[in-house]
Amino acid sequence: MRVNHASTLSVDYFVCYLNLIMISREVTLKEAILYMKKEFF
Repeated sequence: MRVNHASTLSVDYFVCYLNLIMISREVTLKEAILYMKKEFF
């Protein structure tokens, strides 16, 4: 995914990213948040 203005990611971006993780990995919201914190930040 190409990110424009990488320093100013929106809330919508993170919501979409969490949804993508939940669908692709078939995990709960809590597990998706933990994964995102570990991998993204």
